[in-house]
Amino acid sequence: PPELRDTLPTPSLVVFMDDVRANVSRMISRAGGAARWRPHLKTTKLRPVWAHLLRAGVRSFKCATVREAALFLDVVAEERVHGVDLLCNHQSAPNARRLAEATSAHASRALGTSVSLLVEAPETAAALPAGLGGWLDLNPSAGPDPSSPSGAFDRTGCPAADKATAGATVRQLGERFRGVHWYDGHNPPPSSYDGLLATLDALPFGDSPFGRAEHVPLVTSGTPTFEGALDHAALGAR
Repeated sequence: PPELRDTLPTPSLVVFMDDVRANVSRMISRAGGAARWRPHLKTTKLRPVWAHLLRAGVRSFKCATVREAALFLDVVAEERVHGVDLLCNHQSAPNARRLAEATSAHASRALGTSVSLLVEAPETAAALPAGLGGWLDLNPSAGPDPSSPSGAFDRTGCPAADKATAGATVRQLGERFRGVHWYDGHNPPPSSYDGLLATLDALPFGDSPFGRAEHVPLVTSGTPTFEGALDHAALGAR
């Protein structure tokens, strides 16, 4: 409206919430339900957007920093939403402690909020502060043939081919094991998802809270790749 436009400082970020609501609805439909979508706080950016995602039924989220986590949990508490699951990126030991301190007594915890970190080795799993869960971070690029391009950037995580370390990490997490994270980059071939499923079948989930590989929660795929993951017959059916 002109009366609003004439009062705005520049530059300003203007978000059209009708478009946001339409996009959220389309994304939930494409994913096959709100339970299959884990948006990143970094890309959704704003408290009004987070609140709408919660109202739309989204309960799983990712974040990069302790500050993002704290701000988001404030919204969860304000919205009185139960059963939210927040997965945070790798943190240094001091930041992991700050995350645990910032979230352990937060009002959202009374609503059943779960907060977890990515871990990639038994040592980091053992050092996980009390009150935090852990997701095994697997690196698709560090497979049997590192020269084969996977599009995954070889960023972080336990090498997918190193099943001994991956298995030891799952065992170290014990009851705090929450699932497997697989960052597939920008242009993964379909065979990379075959490799993910084969890796999962070889890991010792029998003593985990999930018991069997097909019951283990998975997080894959950013914006460039999520449709490929959804369209992969075996992965999309999980």
